Amino acid sequence: MKSENDCNYKFESEDSNLSNLLHFKKQHIPWPTPGISYVLVVILRLEDFHLFKGLYGEYFSNTLQKQFEKTVHLALEDNQCGVINREISQVTSESGEHALIWYDERLPEEALDFAFSMRLAVQNELHDYIYQQTGQSIRVRVGQAEKYLPDNAAWEQYLFSCLADARNMIQNGFNMQDMFLNKEFQEILNHSKLSVVYQPIVNLSTGSIFGWEALSRGPECSNFHSPLFLFNFAEESGNLFQLERVCREKAIKNCVDLATGQKLFLNIHPQTLSDPEFTPGETKRILQKCGLDPGNVVFEITERHDIQEFKLFYKTLEHYRKQGFLIAVDDVGTGYSGLVSLARIRPDFIKIDKSLVFDFNRDPVKKALLETFVTFANKIEAKIIAEGIETHTSLKTLSDLGVHLGQGFYIAKPDFPPPNVDYSKELKSRLSIPESSHCNQPVKNFINSVYTVNEDTRVDQVHSMFETLGALASIVVQKNSVPIGLVMSHQLDRKLSTRYGAALYYSRNVNTIMDKNPLIVDEFQSIESVAQKAIVREGKKMYDDIIVTRQGQVHGVVSVRQLIESMAQFQVEVAKGSNPLTGLPGNMALEEEIEKRLELGRSFNLVYADLDHFKAYNDNYGFQYGDHMILLLSRILHHCQRRYGLDSDFMGHVGGDDFVLVTSADPERLCLGVVRCFERASRSCFTEEDRSRGWIYSTGRDCEVGKYPLVTVSLGIIQVRGNVSLHQISERAADVKKYAKSLPGNRYVHDRRSPLGQKQDV
Repeated sequence: MKSENDCNYKFESEDSNLSNLLHFKKQHIPWPTPGISYVLVVILRLEDFHLFKGLYGEYFSNTLQKQFEKTVHLALEDNQCGVINREISQVTSESGEHALIWYDERLPEEALDFAFSMRLAVQNELHDYIYQQTGQSIRVRVGQAEKYLPDNAAWEQYLFSCLADARNMIQNGFNMQDMFLNKEFQEILNHSKLSVVYQPIVNLSTGSIFGWEALSRGPECSNFHSPLFLFNFAEESGNLFQLERVCREKAIKNCVDLATGQKLFLNIHPQTLSDPEFTPGETKRILQKCGLDPGNVVFEITERHDIQEFKLFYKTLEHYRKQGFLIAVDDVGTGYSGLVSLARIRPDFIKIDKSLVFDFNRDPVKKALLETFVTFANKIEAKIIAEGIETHTSLKTLSDLGVHLGQGFYIAKPDFPPPNVDYSKELKSRLSIPESSHCNQPVKNFINSVYTVNEDTRVDQVHSMFETLGALASIVVQKNSVPIGLVMSHQLDRKLSTRYGAALYYSRNVNTIMDKNPLIVDEFQSIESVAQKAIVREGKKMYDDIIVTRQGQVHGVVSVRQLIESMAQFQVEVAKGSNPLTGLPGNMALEEEIEKRLELGRSFNLVYADLDHFKAYNDNYGFQYGDHMILLLSRILHHCQRRYGLDSDFMGHVGGDDFVLVTSADPERLCLGVVRCFERASRSCFTEEDRSRGWIYSTGRDCEVGKYPLVTVSLGIIQVRGNVSLHQISERAADVKKYAKSLPGNRYVHDRRSPLGQKQDV
């Protein structure tokens, strides 16, 4: 589907006369060609746009308008709504409206479906952006109309009339019964043409599977395969309760036998709980048939939807809880209700949305929020479930923070039948795999020799040991070689220096003044995890020595100062491997990432990106502009990786203008986004004169002054499907990148040879 952005019709106010509905210049919209019979229009409108403008000001409204335009354009570009295969012109207004106009020789029967699908796609894409900015939600409304164009008709008048009809539909609504999508949806609903997949929720301390979340999908090769589209359509058409009932029944009936203590998580819309037809008796009967009881089931209530009938909702919720059903609040951190709602619902489980989990280890605010949620959950006897775990770093750090449960693609993708429960053994091993971005050296590498005494040793003897051994900071109290207490020199001095301290304690046993709850760790624990435990101790004990054991017996002590110095040195070494311009990981981190994936037996794609004619640009414009160009490419790569890739993807800057992406997502879609974005954005890096002629004067590598093309980007894609060497990967990637650079313009190429490591057919 093609689209244009250079059209600039300007909508006026709602009260304008029809003749003044638009001000336009004919050249901005193509005239209909001979043989065209129809003009068609779709108008998308941001509801309450003027209210947002009044509340948040001109700057916000302009930003919102641009985001709206971008979202519509991307929806068309992705062709995610696509039944229209015509060139579509886009026009926008300053009042929160966006129109799509095209011509056709026939009247597409699916035009109304196209309009509705566009509305859902744009509204879903805008939801998170608006909520993050304002804490509010926004609705997108849609109108659609078409007009027959008689021969030699004054097409402008028909266009005006078509626009007016579309705007009337926005005001009055439209009948969803007329849509082809509705017929398809009813067929799915009436014949239960739904599939259910299950994703494990695991205990982050043990790696064992705690439960399964049931996720519904529509038929493949259908708009309704997307659960977001499926449930949004059901809500819009008033069929949400019926759809959830079918999904709930199928999820229970298809569920494998749950192991002892495992739970089945079912998603429930708040409106469903408030529906008078929704009764737990029906669900209980299905559970009994499948050998389950309410204690096996957790109702997940999403925070993404507001609760309208509060009194009925909470009354119904309490009724289900009394019958034994458990309650989880889903999408915490993105929705309407917040902490007050959590306090009222008193959930058994709090599911943290993946937007808070993503990259939280690099965001101190997100990390602090997660720590707060863990503390809050512990106090109300609930469990935290972290969604969207996509990397080993997230898995390990969440476990270290005390998050109880987790789920995500790194653990297992949703599937049917569910992944085998033996998968938990693999997860346990993953929890112990060292990660290059953390300081995972064992604490045994930093221990000091230790002096020990028995619990019946007198205090005056301990004090004498400290005075004799002046550099000694601590003494461990043991019983049968097992540590039971710690005495710090400065703490003992403080006790004895009081008015009656010496008389009170000197002749008593050391167990009367020792710290009976010192921090004790095993020698194989990482210094990072030990440091995290040390700094959360109460203030007066924060800098006390840490006792290190070997097989439960005293082995030595380590000081907090040693931990801090070791971790600081580690961070310095990590920083050395990062690119100083972009801050992205360098060659060392890239090699470790690839080796980790090879060790785990994972297939992946590697994208090698490089700028063409960059030296000529750098020499002509200077290093400052050259750095700006490199930063631009890094930001575009990051944006496209976030949009089209996975959270588990890796991006590295291997030097100069060379970047590498390691991804398990579709690399061609990602590269297409990079090429398109760079082609548009890089134009701002050149003078108007250079842009106009399409080349620059500069000195080449041969020291000769000549004409050089504008900077472009080349990307090479290779596939890795087996255990191969880093040298083989590097060699293949360099070959493909070299071929991409030999072709003119911004482009990507995909290595068409057999993937590296793939076994060949004999």
